[in-house]
This record gives sequence, structure tokens and C-alpha cells, in this order.
Amino acid sequence: MLLGALCVLLLAGGFPLMGAEGVYRSGAMLLAGGLSFVLAAWGAWSLAAGARARLVIGAVFLFFAVAGLAVLRQFGEMAYGFAAQGGVMWWAALAMSCTALVGCIFTGVFGYLVTRLYTPRLWLAGAHLWLAVLLLGVAADVAWEVKQPVVLPADGQTNVTELVSEQGEILPLGFELTVKDFAVEPDDVGGVKSYRATCHIETEHKGRREEYDRTLSVNDPLECKGWLISLDSYRSLGGVTHVMMQARRAPGRIAFRSGVAGIVICLAAWCWRRKEEETPAC
Repeated sequence: MLLGALCVLLLAGGFPLMGAEGVYRSGAMLLAGGLSFVLAAWGAWSLAAGARARLVIGAVFLFFAVAGLAVLRQFGEMAYGFAAQGGVMWWAALAMSCTALVGCIFTGVFGYLVTRLYTPRLWLAGAHLWLAVLLLGVAADVAWEVKQPVVLPADGQTNVTELVSEQGEILPLGFELTVKDFAVEPDDVGGVKSYRATCHIETEHKGRREEYDRTLSVNDPLECKGWLISLDSYRSLGGVTHVMMQARRAPGRIAFRSGVAGIVICLAAWCWRRKEEETPAC
């Protein structure tokens, strides 16, 4: 119960409202996070008594299974987009489909191996272990997260390739960001219902230059080279719309996402296996 209460507190702090980020990074919150990590790690270690090697190996297999799902989703969507363009892009769609198939194989193979390794008790221990991984990701974000505002006119010409921190440090993005267009969708009474920006990205991948457009909207950020670009607001200056964005680099994001996925999968499997064991054979 204590661990659950601390997790609720951490999640509430992890998504601060009205700019209450100071509460999230306060000493009390960091202490609660440290205590939660110790309890989660201790719980995983205790529940897996006698089978700790299987717990760790299964956690690695589960990570590869989830990574396979991510590859399947990402490259599957890319394959669909290329196929919709037709022409020579069918070859690109075929290549993306093959990569998505590899992700599908990863998910199936490593997912099967986890189910062969884990008992209900180990699934519960795994949930505690992934909670500890999640908290490590949060701690990494608190320690090394970088957030910088980005303001660009929607003229399709002005671009940004680096940011300057408040301390004067140069932060290279690793790509070129341009806002090509900005659109506001009004509601029924003439107010603003939603708005979105069409961004153009130019970058390099394995020595080959790539460029593409991406529609940026509220709660739908774009990710490139480890940076997460989110849309905040906009304003009109001199007849030109200036788009206000935020660039965020969070080194703990992978650990955080892995922890969330691991907790959901482990708890679901734990409930299913417990019910399976408690159901009497006919």
C-alpha cells in the first residue's frame, strides 16, 4: 500500500499542472522517489528468491519483445505511408515492411521465451523490477534533462540548428528545423479550437541527407536525434505568425517508457497466470 501511494504521488508530480514543476523537483518528491526505488528493488529481489537469474534474463527478453513491438509499429507506419505514395516508393515500402517483420519476429520469439521462464511469482517480481527501472529513468531526467524554448516564424525560411542555454552553452540539435506553415482551427463561436504547425526537418542518417515534413500539434510532439519538440503556443508579430515550441532532451526517457511497458505487461500476465492456476481442472 505504501509503495502504491508513493507511485501515485510520483505520477502526479511527473505531470505537473499550472507550471508546478518545482513541486516535482522538490526535496520531498526526490526523497519519495528514492524510497520508492529502494522498496521496488527490494520487493523484486525478495519475490524472486531462488530464481533471480531467471528474473533478470526474463527482463532482458521482455525488453527485446517490447523493442520488437516498437519497431513493428514505427516501420509498419512508414511502410504504409510509402506505399500510399506509390511509384518508386513501393521499394521503400517493401524495405520498411521487412524491417517491421523483423520486429514482429522479435516480439514473438522473446515474448515466448519470457512466458516459458516466468511463474506468477516472477511476473509480480518483474513488475517491481520494472518500477525500479522507471524510477531510474525519472531520476536521470531530473539530473540531466535539458529544456529550451524555440521560437520560429512560420515563413518556411528561418531555421534553427542549435540552441543557447541560459548559461550560454551551445546545444546542437543535430538537425535543421523550419516551420513551413501554421494553421488555426476555430470553434463554433469563433474562438481557437486547435492549432498545428507544419515543420520541415533536414538531418543526416549514416552519412545520407534526409528531409521530411511533420505536422506538429499540441500533445503530439516530434522526435529527432534524441530531442523532443513540442508545440506550446503562437503569437502574431508584424503580420507574421511566430510559433512557440519547446525542445526537450531527456536521457531517461527510454528507461521510463520501458518501465511503464514492463509494469503493464508483468501485472497483466501475473493476473492472468494467477487466475489460470486457481481455476480447477474439469
